[in-house]
Amino acid sequence: MKEEFESYGLPEWVMYFVGSLKVILSLGLLASIYYDKLEVPSAFGIAFLMFVAILMHLKISDPIKKSLPAFIFFTLSLIVALVQ
Repeated sequence: MKEEFESYGLPEWVMYFVGSLKVILSLGLLASIYYDKLEVPSAFGIAFLMFVAILMHLKISDPIKKSLPAFIFFTLSLIVALVQ
């Protein structure tokens, strides 16, 4: 992952920040099983991170195959956030 962030031209601290956000938002989604109010913000947060990931893949001209996981998680997160 470190090499991936370097190829995007991002410093190492961004990798740790994004990784922490992913963990926090994922835990928010899990907690939303019991606390409904966490579902939408957590899902939108993950969707935002995945949207930025897609943009970064496009920026460095990665093949579609490499950005497909981000696109799938973006789509699934939007579905979770919008369908209630």
